[in-house]
Amino acid sequence: MESTSSRTCSVMLRRRRPEVHLSRFSIVLIVLVSCCLDRIFGWTPDVLTKSYITYDNTIPAFFGNSTDYFKLLDQDEGSILIGARNALYNISLDRLIENPNQRVMWSSSDAHRELCTLKGKLDQDCQNYIRVYARVGANRVMLCGTNSYKPLCRYYNVLPSDGSIVYDSNE
Repeated sequence: MESTSSRTCSVMLRRRRPEVHLSRFSIVLIVLVSCCLDRIFGWTPDVLTKSYITYDNTIPAFFGNSTDYFKLLDQDEGSILIGARNALYNISLDRLIENPNQRVMWSSSDAHRELCTLKGKLDQDCQNYIRVYARVGANRVMLCGTNSYKPLCRYYNVLPSDGSIVYDSNE
């Protein structure tokens, strides 16, 4: 009879497995929670940099317009032409600076801008975005712009002395 009671006792001891599973589950849960907490609290957002770079104002920089209404219009061996809002910029490729004497400023007329806004367009849309550049002769170019939703083209002369672009008012 004692052997039966000892078997029952040993069987009862073996049936304590659910507690073991619970403790394994607890361990896995603790590991998962600690990994999640490490991900959440492990990142330090306000880390100060250890090296500082000072900006030198003598370095040339091209700022142009404060918006991104730019379009590459032409490229030759020494420069690129960029059409923008109310302007055409000429950027030197070897120095990566603007050639200011070759900049063309061309805004829409007040009447065209007013008509554009009366049609319900935003003020930023009622500008002249230069979109076409075409050489029509050795020293002559044609520029076209959106002109406040009334597209317009103009002819310009390129001065051979310094490459300046001058509006040809005869056209």
